[in-house]
Amino acid sequence: MKNRWNPFLLIGMIGIFTCGSQFAAKYSQAVWGNRDIWWTPISMALPLEETKNEFAIYLNGETLQRHIAQGTLSATTDAGQSSRLESGGIKVRINNWYKIKASLLHGSVYFALALGSCATFFGIGVAQWLAQRKETDNR
Repeated sequence: MKNRWNPFLLIGMIGIFTCGSQFAAKYSQAVWGNRDIWWTPISMALPLEETKNEFAIYLNGETLQRHIAQGTLSATTDAGQSSRLESGGIKVRINNWYKIKASLLHGSVYFALALGSCATFFGIGVAQWLAQRKETDNR
């Protein structure tokens, strides 16, 4: 009788290596990835008004935007001259790491699902191979 490859075993082995490596890459990047590279570049810093859905800064119980609108904030230069702080003078850089991390974890779920399926195929293939081997040995 001709020995042929068990398709479940073959699919399982190939899938475990490909899906497993992709899962490991995405998951490890999400868990141990560099968190400091996802900041908004300084040249693309956002105006304060565009970031009000991301965070709020309170000074003496009122938001920073309200203080700027009322004109209660001032900036002092190194020379000692002070001027009223306006909203155009404030730029915000946002750390997008949490959005990137969520995206990486979301993608790793699909690879984990595929990895589980391939592991199941591999298990079925090994069981069939062992059963076939036992049957061959009994002859």
